[in-house]
Amino acid sequence: MKIAIDPTSSRLITLDDDRIRSFDITGDDPTLIAEHPLPHPQWLASSRNTVFVLSGAHVLASVNDGRLTRFGWDLTEHGSAPIRNVERRGIATTPDGARFAYVNWATCQVTLADPVTAEPVAANGVSIPSGASFSPDGRHLIAGTADQGDGDILLFDTEVAAGERLGMTTLPPPNPSPGLDDAPYFSTFSASGRSALLTNESWGGRGLFVYDMTAGEPAWSRVFEVPEDDEDPDNWHPYPAVFAADETLVLAGQPDGVHVYRATDGELLSVVAVGHDPAGGIAVDEVRHRFWVAGDVSHSHPLPS
Repeated sequence: MKIAIDPTSSRLITLDDDRIRSFDITGDDPTLIAEHPLPHPQWLASSRNTVFVLSGAHVLASVNDGRLTRFGWDLTEHGSAPIRNVERRGIATTPDGARFAYVNWATCQVTLADPVTAEPVAANGVSIPSGASFSPDGRHLIAGTADQGDGDILLFDTEVAAGERLGMTTLPPPNPSPGLDDAPYFSTFSASGRSALLTNESWGGRGLFVYDMTAGEPAWSRVFEVPEDDEDPDNWHPYPAVFAADETLVLAGQPDGVHVYRATDGELLSVVAVGHDPAGGIAVDEVRHRFWVAGDVSHSHPLPS
């Protein structure tokens, strides 16, 4: 995403148009701690000690000649490496930062890579995958994939030797859904790994899908209509969503604000107006029971009960 909170809920990282910033959020208002110029920052993935940032100009959905830069939460730079043909929202890391993955736009594969050099280790995929994320234990990756007239939710097994293909299975499709074809995806796991969610944007509308990963089955899903005046190719992206409040809530971004759902059954509990389009992501401060939205670091929003 373009926003992240460290595990102690003391630091907030944001990506702006030309820089990365770190804020102290132990008080009521964020205090800028450090900032670092960064050309064309696109997306970040965070672990306990490291923030991985993808930067570089994009062509359509691909960053053809990018860099993967590693920062501490205080924005101390820990090194960088070139990374090519990566989906602009397609980087992921495990909570310990030991494993890294990205979506290779040229080969149409989810790729396990060295977190320091970004060199590929193993890969697999079909059609055009996007939005991959790791399970908390690093054993699995989940992603959506799409092509004209076709699409699936894929689960990858990362326990393979270097150079081998990732194990890949297809999960049952959600119902209802706006369609899985021609769709970019976002995904994330809950902290326990028992649940995962994906969002997408297809010609049939926007979708939010929650999976029971113990059963490997969809738990519930929601479909959002896309207004005709919103069908702009420049805005062709999935809206990020997160689990919150010890996995009891799902916070999903939409143009009108953040939709709050009960995680067990998908009941809509509220819509929180945040003052702008929350397409850049949502970060949850579980310690203080609040959340922040990318592009809105002036104040936080309380988590609904």
